[in-house]
Amino acid sequence: MALVTAPATHVNGFPKTGTHALQKAVGLLGQKCTHTHQPHPHAFDGRHICAFRHPRNALISWLRWNNQPPVTGPILLTLDAPFAEGDTFVEHYRRYLPWRGDGNTLCVSFEELIATDAVIKSIADYLGVPYLDDAFDALYGSSITWSGRLSDWSEHWNDTIQAKWVECGGQALQEEIGYG
Repeated sequence: MALVTAPATHVNGFPKTGTHALQKAVGLLGQKCTHTHQPHPHAFDGRHICAFRHPRNALISWLRWNNQPPVTGPILLTLDAPFAEGDTFVEHYRRYLPWRGDGNTLCVSFEELIATDAVIKSIADYLGVPYLDDAFDALYGSSITWSGRLSDWSEHWNDTIQAKWVECGGQALQEEIGYG
């Protein structure tokens, strides 16, 4: 009898958009996966799931992860500085947007992933595996990047940051993704 292996599963997303929580969700369904941060285009063999998160919260989470207190100065500097591959934060996040319409990728919202079991059920359907009833209850927290609390951009935002956010395209980005 030949051994049948499932297609590889890859979880992906812009840094600090919930890729570790997504990786944990796939693992809670009994599936192995690889974890990466690959903007579009990139060739994935097998299944591809991409996480999105409110860009303002991704920014605050990134600053916290890099031990930069998310106050006005670091936020403004981060919005102007090269972030990855010569792109600014907003420009680099935009490079992940084409995954939403490529037809081969399941895209999930971090906020929805941690809110109800609906996203993990959709992941199970996408992967063709059964949903395990206790998966959602075991999801929250304890990933390798979990700091003990969610980042909340509203704690750090002010008029100066908002003006820069609009100027650099952040407001347009968040609206395009559906974060209003």
